[in-house]
Amino acid sequence: MENNEIELGRCSRTNDIVEPMIKPQWFVNCNTMAKAALHAVKSKEIEIIPPQYEQDWYRWLENIRDWCISRQLWWGHRVPAWYVTLEDDKEKDMGSYIDHWIIARNKSDAVLEAKQRYPEKKYQLDQDPDVLDTWFFSWSFPPNCTWLAG
Repeated sequence: MENNEIELGRCSRTNDIVEPMIKPQWFVNCNTMAKAALHAVKSKEIEIIPPQYEQDWYRWLENIRDWCISRQLWWGHRVPAWYVTLEDDKEKDMGSYIDHWIIARNKSDAVLEAKQRYPEKKYQLDQDPDVLDTWFFSWSFPPNCTWLAG
């Protein structure tokens, strides 16, 4: 074991120590959108003007990555994801079971999905406390987005 000295940042307002904390995040799989956007330019459905930027378009979309859309903030539009904690789950922490997430437009839709998925079981339904990234939310939901828990 070795000591590892690091510099910790401090909040400019409160002077509290700010330490990075690794938390689960929400990502949007962008591959389908990228393929459609590439095809639109290659098939001349969309024209890039000025044309010298067409190669930038291809380079960016051919190397697309999943988009992290969650932020750990106290304000904003909540991530539309609810976690189901079943009465007989061994682990009770939010996110313990990846298959217990429900993505829905609102809580009543999430309740309907939970009733279908876990009939005759007692459960608790809690919305993820994270909020959507402002840039992502400004576009609403494109029709071919796929939500991923990560």
